[in-house]
Order: sequence, then C-alpha cells, then structure tokens
Amino acid sequence: IKGEPVAIGRLERFVADYHNAHADGTVTRPQPNGHKVAIIGSGPAGLTCAGDLAKMGYDVTIYEALHLAGGVLVYGIPEFRLPKAIVQKEVDNLKALGAKVETNMVIGRILTIEELKDEYGYEAIFIGTGAGLPRFMNIPGENLKGVYSANEFLTRSNLMKAYKDDSTTPIQHAKHVAVVGGGVGCAIAYPIAKKLHELGAEVHSVVGFRNQDLVILEDEFKAVSDKFVLMSDDGSCGEKGLVTDALKKLIESGEQYDEVIAIGPLVMMKFVCLLTKQYNIKTVVSMNPIMIDGTGMCGGCRLTVGGETKFACVDGPDFDGHLVDFDEAMERASMYKPFERHQHEETCNLFKKEVKA
Repeated sequence: IKGEPVAIGRLERFVADYHNAHADGTVTRPQPNGHKVAIIGSGPAGLTCAGDLAKMGYDVTIYEALHLAGGVLVYGIPEFRLPKAIVQKEVDNLKALGAKVETNMVIGRILTIEELKDEYGYEAIFIGTGAGLPRFMNIPGENLKGVYSANEFLTRSNLMKAYKDDSTTPIQHAKHVAVVGGGVGCAIAYPIAKKLHELGAEVHSVVGFRNQDLVILEDEFKAVSDKFVLMSDDGSCGEKGLVTDALKKLIESGEQYDEVIAIGPLVMMKFVCLLTKQYNIKTVVSMNPIMIDGTGMCGGCRLTVGGETKFACVDGPDFDGHLVDFDEAMERASMYKPFERHQHEETCNLFKKEVKA
C-alpha cells in the first residue's frame, strides 16, 4: 500500500524460514579429491570456508575452541535474532558433506600449527578465529565484580545460559534500568531491553520519534517493558515532547534507576547524559551513529572519551555517556552535511517522482 512502510526484515525472515521448512534437505557428498584442509574457528568465515571446500571434495576438519560450533552466531547473537537451531542445521549440513567438527580444541595450546601440518597431514590451514578478545578502556572500576565486557556478557547469556536460576556461571545485572531509544536507534535499544527483561530486571523503556509514521517496534517494546513511554515531536502518537522530558518525569516521580542506556541521535544522547548526570545515574551510550566501516580503518568514528581519543568501532561502541565529548562528535558528524545535501538534491529523484504501480 502506497505510503505505508514495508517491514523488509520480516519479509526476508519469512522467506528464509519458509525455505528451511520446505526445502529438500538431501545433501550429496562429493567424491574425495585426496587433499586435507584444517579450519580453525567455526564462526561465519570458518563455516563458509568449510562448506565451499567440502563441496569440492576436500577432507575438511573444523577446530573450535568452545564446546559448540558456530562462533559468534552461537555466543554473540541472541536466540530471538538468530535461533540456534538454524546454526545447528548449517553445521549438520556440513557434516553430511563429510566435514568433521572438533570442539573444545584450542589450537595453539592443544595442537600447534606445525603439528597440524607435520603430524596430521593438513596441506592448508584456514584461520578464522575472529576478533573475540575485548579491548578495555583502562578506567577505574572496570575490573570490579559485576562489570563485564560485551563479549563476556553475551557468551555467558547465549552459550552458558547465565540468565537461568540454576546456572553455574550466573551474571550480575542491574535491577532497575531505563532504556532510552530515539528513531532508528530503537532497533538497537530493543534487543537490550529484551535481554534485561529476560534477566529479571525491571525495565522502563522511553522511545521517541518525529511522528507517528516513523514509529517502530512499539508492540515489541511493550512486551518486554514494565513501563513504556512513547514520545513524538509533533504529538501525533504517545505524548508530545522529547524523551528527556519523559525520563525526567520518571526520575522526579521517585524511580531509582541503577542504570540508563541511551541509543539514538547524538543530540538526544547528549541531553540524556546531561539529565542523568544531575541525578548521578550511571549512563551508557552507544556511538553506533558515527560508525562507518566497523573495522577501525577509516577513523570516521573517532571521538573523545574522558579526554582520550577512542574509536567507536574498536573501543566501543558503548561508552560511559558522562565522559563522551558530544559537542566534538556532533561537530565532526556535521562536517559533510552541505556536501551530502547537495549530492542528494542533485542526484536523488526518488522524492521528485511518483512511483506508479
């Protein structure tokens, strides 16, 4: 229907799920070609490499350090985003092609590269270990009990089921959290609110949009929030005003938040932090909006945190909001706006023409 948004992600998910449910799962194992290859790491790169080689007849063995194959697909992505059954199905397909999977194998400790070559006879070795080690900020308190890197938090939650009451590797978490999302930042804020809710925290979600046409994930937020406040700039949905107005009202009504998590436009995060600093509430912000390539190569996500230069895609993207120099970040983000506006007006005709069905 013209004028209404299309949920592209949900359409893609439907097509993929339909294919998995109805496709013929028969796998034809190719003829061996007599060559052996070792794959170190069973994440996306390792599984892809193993699959391509197995289809060409190579004798492939995947070595995984953890007790389940899948890498970041298993320990880094929540179940509701990527069901583990889908990852396991891909691993099972690889095994049907003849690939072998060895878990609990830390290459470099249990076996060396030289041993894989000389004693096990591998002619080639693909190393796909990913970037699994976190980078810390060297700030006071980061080694205290209950402080986790994102990697550790996700691994404990997704792989070791730390959210269960009988977990042998439990995690401490905030008991009362406000999650503040603005615009498309709500797409990142929602999984955080959902996971906190699953961990037993009391979650208050405050989300803001320019108008009713831009609202996303409203029902999803309501399902995982003990309190939900919808704000809009023009009052066309929820309450008219800014997310900071709603957050301030909640704080002044007596809500004692252990932590505020803000994700959205830079200016929104700036004023959320200015507000929470008045009440001495720990505030974490996600600097995703200034990230470009996500590898640390371009320097476009450079920012100042606590007087030191950091890179959102390498050192973050989550930072102590009270230490971020938002004015500098916003100035850098606006450097190319005139050029972008000119290019948009010159080359983009989508807003000038009516698309006819």
